Amino acid sequence: MTDVSLKATAYHEAGHAVVSFVLGRRFKRVSIEPMDDAAGYVEYYDDRIIRKILAGACVVPWLIEHPDEETRIVNRSISSAMAGYMAQEIGVPGSVTSEQWDSDRELIIDILVSWDPDNGWDEARREVGTLLSSNWHLVALLAEALLSRRTLTGKEARAILVGEPRAGRL
Repeated sequence: MTDVSLKATAYHEAGHAVVSFVLGRRFKRVSIEPMDDAAGYVEYYDDRIIRKILAGACVVPWLIEHPDEETRIVNRSISSAMAGYMAQEIGVPGSVTSEQWDSDRELIIDILVSWDPDNGWDEARREVGTLLSSNWHLVALLAEALLSRRTLTGKEARAILVGEPRAGRL
């Protein structure tokens, strides 16, 4: 992987992680190490729930009792997925190729088609643009940490994002 593509991946994954952090979506780890067909990844705690919601299965009794939570989970997932390619384009202009964000785009489309096919895309894009703009310093900080460390646990990433002393030197 070239320095430019590694930097692009770092900004991409940092974008996912920072928007998730701001929205309260917890993640287990963020990495710029290749896995399967991906150049990097963020592993979320709610991935299984998202997949089940998209499949039309409400398997979590708590969601039946709290229907607004399902909307919140889905909206956070849309924003998190969209943030990766937007942060990459800001951090390393011109680096986003259609093949590079296919998996993110497929997830976003799956969610929007089943959830809000009319205006979800534009609304999510505006929200994510605002979140990235107001938290860009965190995206850059996390991208630099990823370039240095390659993989961070969720706890390590959150420590960096909240500015804990020595967090960048974990």
